[in-house]
Amino acid sequence: MSETISLENQPLSPLTERRERLGTKVAAGTILALGLFGLTACSSSHVSAEPKPSHSRTTEMPPSALPTPAETESDPNVLPEVDFTVEAMQIPDTFTPEQVAQKLESDIITFDNASETDALDKQWLDYSGTIEDFAAQQAQQDQETFMEALLPPGSTLQGSMGPWVEARTTGHEETLRNWLATYKSQHIQDKEPYKTTQTLNSASGRIYTSADDGNVRLMDLDVSVTGHDNGAHNRVGQTEWDGSTAVSHFLLRDYDGHWDLMQYLDKTPGNMSSPTPSN
Repeated sequence: MSETISLENQPLSPLTERRERLGTKVAAGTILALGLFGLTACSSSHVSAEPKPSHSRTTEMPPSALPTPAETESDPNVLPEVDFTVEAMQIPDTFTPEQVAQKLESDIITFDNASETDALDKQWLDYSGTIEDFAAQQAQQDQETFMEALLPPGSTLQGSMGPWVEARTTGHEETLRNWLATYKSQHIQDKEPYKTTQTLNSASGRIYTSADDGNVRLMDLDVSVTGHDNGAHNRVGQTEWDGSTAVSHFLLRDYDGHWDLMQYLDKTPGNMSSPTPSN
């Protein structure tokens, strides 16, 4: 008689056990930044966290758990190189509206998934607090780079783009927390570490000079994007982010060789917002 063996009951090494102790319960949360470019509130999910046990880095994996060469080549835990710096994320003022939309979309994807590195994962392994606190602290640090790259010099969260930045930071925090819970996890549901992305559906705009603002170059930009995630391949599960579409309007200003975000308007049907006043 054959015996069915459940993978969920197999022993885990101390190094990976702490990820499994994060829990399998999926808790629903409401976060603003999953409105893609905008502030549309969507229901998302995150893997709840529990205290991490102590762990050792000397425990070897059993031979049956070692990956094959083919599995190594397609390992979803292999991290891509991401240049999350102010210089890399700034938008050159030589770009057309369509190019600006593509670059802005790329920058938002970069911010949403920022700091997902082995170095940060090591810090989380050694952190004594909760995964929520750890992700929140890192998201706040990453927010400074995001603001410096895309907003006018000296901008604060009290400025015109503050609510948009805070919403994007909340989305980054949620994504980072889910990534930490599913990266290198041996839980049977975690086939891939969690990540988000989005696709640009359309973009249009115009560049003009404003005499009222000292003959500075301005850009009106309208974009439509659709968000995606891989929650179906890990414990995060299906989210409203995956497949949702948003339409947004931005006003940008040419400053010191690059375009800065000045105003934002959510134009998603059924969710029209008022434009934010410029400073």
